[in-house]
Amino acid sequence: MPEPTGEEPEDYVFEAPKIYELVPTLEFLSDKLQFYQRQYNENVRGGLLDLVFFKDAITHLVKISRIIRTAFKAHVVEAMGIFHDLVSESCDNYFQRYRRRAHVTPKSYLSFINGYKDVYADKLFSINEQAERMNIGLAKLMEASESVAKLSQDLAVKEKELALASVKADKVLAEVTVSAEASAKVKNEVQGVKDKAQKIVDEIDTEKVVAEAKLEAARPALEEAEAALNTIKPADISTVRKLAKPPHLIMRIMDCCLLLFQKKIDPVTMDPERPCLKPSWGESLKTNLAKQEGRLKIANAELGKAQSLLDEKQAELDKVQARFDAAMQEKMVNKIKF
Repeated sequence: MPEPTGEEPEDYVFEAPKIYELVPTLEFLSDKLQFYQRQYNENVRGGLLDLVFFKDAITHLVKISRIIRTAFKAHVVEAMGIFHDLVSESCDNYFQRYRRRAHVTPKSYLSFINGYKDVYADKLFSINEQAERMNIGLAKLMEASESVAKLSQDLAVKEKELALASVKADKVLAEVTVSAEASAKVKNEVQGVKDKAQKIVDEIDTEKVVAEAKLEAARPALEEAEAALNTIKPADISTVRKLAKPPHLIMRIMDCCLLLFQKKIDPVTMDPERPCLKPSWGESLKTNLAKQEGRLKIANAELGKAQSLLDEKQAELDKVQARFDAAMQEKMVNKIKF
């Protein structure tokens, strides 16, 4: 008969070889053996029944049972037959050593095949599970590869942007450095102007103190002049004016006072009463008053000079203060800007 290839349909019926006899059940075989024992009791008494399960029968049983249905697994079928045949030999060795009989039956062989099927199914399930995990891992790796490729593109764009930003940062840094140097220079200049202004302010304060001291020193003379002027009363002037013709010596003394104060005198004429020039009595009446006015004029001049000097120093101080305020404002603007 042809050997099975595993490609036969499910309803294909295999014919058993002629050398085999089909046994429906083990009970049928047991009944048949008991029948032979009763019929041939004298012949079989003391004999043993040796069940022989050949390797070819084992292999053919596996092929018929369609457990392994592919042609390329024929070697597996042969290996299973060899293994079970080795089990049979091991049973003989077991009997020789321990004098206890162990038999290899088709049922035990089918149990061995079912165990192999279970192991094969477990291994197949494990392999399928590993394959599924591997497919999931490969899918994740593919997704990660796509993400890495996308990130690489983004990284290239970011590197270009970073290069441009670095160039701009270097440019800004250079500008900031120049501005910082300029700011430091302006700061030094402002500090110099500040120091100079402070020095001028100190000098002005010193001169102001000196001017105020001079003003205070001139103030007593001014007050004295004012007091002297206040001592000349209208009654005194009237008394002098009432002298119609004072003594000649008094008139000459008054002429000397006029010349001393560089006042205007009368035109030069001869005195009809004495052999000398006529005195300027009209101007002499103002001698005392002119003297007091001179002192007042000097005091006022000193006061005006001190006041003008004070105003000049104050104006210079205001100018320096304005320059100082402008420099400080420029410094604050540069500090806020940079």
